[in-house]
Amino acid sequence: ARQNVTILAEDSSQILGVTVTNAETRGTGVWIENGNPVVSNSTFVSNNREGIFVSGRSEPVIENNQFAYNGGNGISVTREAKGLIRGNVFLDTGFGLAIGHDAAPVVENNQIRQNRVGVVVTQQARPILRGNTIENNSEYGVVAIAQSQPEIASSNVFQNNDRTDTFIAREPQGVPPTPTVAMGEQKTVDSPTDDYLEEYGI
Repeated sequence: ARQNVTILAEDSSQILGVTVTNAETRGTGVWIENGNPVVSNSTFVSNNREGIFVSGRSEPVIENNQFAYNGGNGISVTREAKGLIRGNVFLDTGFGLAIGHDAAPVVENNQIRQNRVGVVVTQQARPILRGNTIENNSEYGVVAIAQSQPEIASSNVFQNNDRTDTFIAREPQGVPPTPTVAMGEQKTVDSPTDDYLEEYGI
C-alpha cells in the first residue's frame, strides 16, 4: 500500500533536533530504506502509522528521541535492518517498537512505558534488548511470535505491565520460538496471534 512519508533519510544523513508529525493516512515520520543515517534529539508525535520506519539493510543510529501518541508504532524495523536504538523514550505510542522479518537491531537503555505493548517481535527477527525499562504497558512488555528469537538480557527492567512481562506464542505448526529470556514472567500459548500480525502493520 502507498505510504505517506514526511522525511526520507538518505545514507549518512543526520536528522537532529526536529519535531515530526504526519497525521495523514498511513503517515510515517521518517523513512529509512538503506544506509546508516543518524536520528537524534528529536520528537516524533501523532504520526498516523509510526514515528520511524527502518527497512532494507540499513543500520541507523536512533538515539535520545521522544516517541509519543503515534497511531501504530514508535519505531518499526523490518527486512534485514540492524542498527542501534538507544536512549529513547516511547510513551503512549501504540506498540513502542515493532521488529520483524530478519531484522536484528540492538535496542538498549530505552524507556518504554504506557504503550499498548512495549516491544513486538515477529517472523525471524533477532533483536538484542538490553538495559531497557519496560513498564506500565497496557498489555505486555514484550511479545515474541512466529520464529522470532529476541535476546532479552537480564539488564532489562520489567514492571507493572498489565497482562504479563513477556508473551511467547507458538507458530501454527506448533514450533515455538526460543528467545533468551533472562528475567520477567514468560507465557507460552499454542495458537498464533493473528491480531498482532495484522496490527503490526509491516
